[in-house]
Amino acid sequence: YKYPGTDKSVGEWDGDYWGKMSIRRALAWSRNVPAVKTFVQATQEAGKEKVMDFARNIGVPIEQFHYSAALGAGIQVSPLQMAGAYATFGNQGVHHEPYTVRKIVFPNGKTIKFDHKPEVTMHKYTAYMVTDMLKTVLNKGTGQLADIPGLPVAGKTGSTQIPDDIAEKYNIQEDGYLDEWFTGYTSQYAISVWTGYPGIDVNDDGEAEFISFDNLEENPNLDSTDLAKLIFKKLMMDISGEDVPDWEMPDNVVKVAVEEDTGLLPSENTPEDQIVKELFVEGTQPTKVSNKYKKLETPKNLEAQYDKKKKQIIVTWDYPEKQKNIGFEVSYSVDGQSMQKQGKVGKTKFIVNNPTPGSVYEFQVKAVNSETKKESDPVTTSVEIPEEEVALVPPQQLTAKYDKKTDQILLTWSYPERENTVFKINGSVNGQPLQSLGSTEQTQVVIKNPQPNSVYQFQIIAVDSETGQTGPPAETAVRIPKEKPQGPPEPPPGQDDSDGSTEPPGSTGDDTGTNTGTNTGTDTGTEDQGDENTGDDDNVSGETNDNGGNDSGTQTNDDQTNENNDGSVSGKENEDDPSSPVPGLP
Repeated sequence: YKYPGTDKSVGEWDGDYWGKMSIRRALAWSRNVPAVKTFVQATQEAGKEKVMDFARNIGVPIEQFHYSAALGAGIQVSPLQMAGAYATFGNQGVHHEPYTVRKIVFPNGKTIKFDHKPEVTMHKYTAYMVTDMLKTVLNKGTGQLADIPGLPVAGKTGSTQIPDDIAEKYNIQEDGYLDEWFTGYTSQYAISVWTGYPGIDVNDDGEAEFISFDNLEENPNLDSTDLAKLIFKKLMMDISGEDVPDWEMPDNVVKVAVEEDTGLLPSENTPEDQIVKELFVEGTQPTKVSNKYKKLETPKNLEAQYDKKKKQIIVTWDYPEKQKNIGFEVSYSVDGQSMQKQGKVGKTKFIVNNPTPGSVYEFQVKAVNSETKKESDPVTTSVEIPEEEVALVPPQQLTAKYDKKTDQILLTWSYPERENTVFKINGSVNGQPLQSLGSTEQTQVVIKNPQPNSVYQFQIIAVDSETGQTGPPAETAVRIPKEKPQGPPEPPPGQDDSDGSTEPPGSTGDDTGTNTGTNTGTDTGTEDQGDENTGDDDNVSGETNDNGGNDSGTQTNDDQTNENNDGSVSGKENEDDPSSPVPGLP
């Protein structure tokens, strides 16, 4: 900090800077910059002359004004004058010039009394409040070695560091002081102790002598800078009685709980260790509540959803209209592990790409002010990523077989176990364009009463019922013979054939079909299906319609079709008979 109007600066004795603080804390730890700033402010508000008069009235002989006087620089003051000045604070603002003789009595009885008139130099509340702050110096500040348990005592440390030019002249390489003070008082006595050297002395070895931090021989835990405090403590203990009264707080002084750093009233979020009781002249106490520890508003409606198509977790939340310097800190954990910060985002959205299938992701979001560093309470949500599904592949082992006895085409295929999978069935007759025959969750379907002397081509496609994604198709075909059976023949006399077949045992019938699919060839085989599918709930038998033709139906649920005169497939629904079966190919 530079003295106003100069290029000269003042620093701290420890080289550290603590920022904004109360006067109590500045006095307790002997901070230089706050002392100078307070002196400058008082001068600007009251004027230089009033500031100098205040010092003179309590016995400090300040002759010329300069801002460094705030630290005692340029003032020639003795321990006697210093004790008298501090005694003024201990005497409720009333100054008594120090003296040793009250009167002289001559042998003839003549008496001369000296006029030692007290002078009121400050308000009682000023004296009391300064005294209360100087108590803190001994309680938890730089003067703790001078504290006397059970005795109400106030005081202040002081020191003069070795100037750079003197250190260079005498080749002083270590830290130390030219002067070390301690001045303290009770409600009865004031003592000021100075230790040091009138100037830099050189011993017989040619070394400069000053107050160093070398440990004392009598007590290795102490050094020369502690002597003034120890002398004060010894003297004050010896002259003080047992019942030394404490200072009484004036009626116009109030004690208010405030935030230590701001001096304002604490909010509901102010930590307890940041709340102190401070003194104010009644009517000057703060009325404004501090917002230093006021928490930011918490994000609302936090959600995390998994997008299966994009393989992303999309995290969203709501927050009031855009506020200055507000961002959001996002963290997440996987399967109960520790939260990992993902940095700050300016939007109310966060995306995680390619999360691990089968894992649970927990998210935490809180609002952060980048300027004040304030944070809101965090909000959390979680989402479970489903296990990775089996990819859609072509149906395997697709087979279409025509059963002559039952006059049916049986389509069968296999497929890996997979959730949410249905099969779309397309078909055509004699090379016509494929048409949709519907869909099924099963791996087989029956086409009844197909048209003779025709080639039926089928296409099966796996479909994800949730996403609508489709896999590669599998295709097969089957030829229907020219002549179709008119009905099952009567069994020979004496033979009981429950399925209506007349083949001898072991016969496989006269079915012809092709079996094609992915990575499969074409084969010819026969299979006796009997009548086991006819009339089942999942199958539809043919019935004669009004134009004399036969309806044919599939096991599927969609896309009804009717036979046209030319044998083609049409997509018109049969609306005349709501109980009619789902038609398939003719």
